[in-house]
Amino acid sequence: MKNLLLLSLLAISVIAFSCKKDEVAMNPDKIYQVSTSLSGANELPMVTSSATGTTTGTYNQTTKMLTVSTTLNGITPTAGHIHTQAVPTNATKSGGVTFPFTSLMSPISFTTMLTTAQETDLLNGIMYVNFHTPANPGGEMRGNLMVK
Repeated sequence: MKNLLLLSLLAISVIAFSCKKDEVAMNPDKIYQVSTSLSGANELPMVTSSATGTTTGTYNQTTKMLTVSTTLNGITPTAGHIHTQAVPTNATKSGGVTFPFTSLMSPISFTTMLTTAQETDLLNGIMYVNFHTPANPGGEMRGNLMVK
């Protein structure tokens, strides 16, 4: 009887100590990866250009901070910015400038806080990066920001 009691206490102790308390996540922020490839083929209308570029970064949904870095090749831009598509259902139209880049020296680093509406646009894939030159004042290269 004594052995049965000790065995029962041991089993209860093992069960009690093996139950794991739910832990609060150490990093509750939802971080998205943001990226695009820039080229003249992505311009609307398409332009012939040997210029290329890449934009990579993150979007923190908790803090609403978008941070990107853009590397340019074969281009000396006169302007660069992030646009929001004017008419999301019509990809043939360009949108207005949402965020102008303050520097055009590659690599370009940019950080900004998004509004709720801008966050929706980013997550829906209707924001894009665009660079202009004297040869192509309407846009030399472009790339839609993809969010993962």
